Amino acid sequence: MTMPLRHFVQITLSILLVVSLSACGTTRKVLNLETTAQFKLVASKDVNPNNNGHAAPLVVQVITLRDARQFKQEDFLNLFEDPQGRLGNDLIEITRLKELAPGESREETFNLSPEVKFIGILGEYIQYEDAQAKAVIAIEPHATNKARISLEKLKVNIED
Repeated sequence: MTMPLRHFVQITLSILLVVSLSACGTTRKVLNLETTAQFKLVASKDVNPNNNGHAAPLVVQVITLRDARQFKQEDFLNLFEDPQGRLGNDLIEITRLKELAPGESREETFNLSPEVKFIGILGEYIQYEDAQAKAVIAIEPHATNKARISLEKLKVNIED
């Protein structure tokens, strides 16, 4: 009689363990503990002109940051060539998005770790010397951070 009871207790404890572990992810969502970023990227029809003035596809980097001060101070070329060296411990991760064609729009969603306080956007413009190729988005923790990122002729523009 003790053997079936022991077996029953083991099965019950196993089930409770599985249920409680699977509930952790759900609890994070229900309590709104997750931090995400939802971006709508919109490339203008004249985005990223080449040397002949014709629009060209644009690659965008999404750079997660602990602090944005150094990112704001750096120029495009330094960030493009040596992001780790320039940003140091402020840099968390770089995601290079699939290029956007002129006139294209696309939505991107990112699940963010708690250490992310800012996201830097870096457009890889052909004429980078003349472009305003970077912008910063402050991240609100435990929220869905939405922004429209307009990729204009020679400028990255953030609209909330």
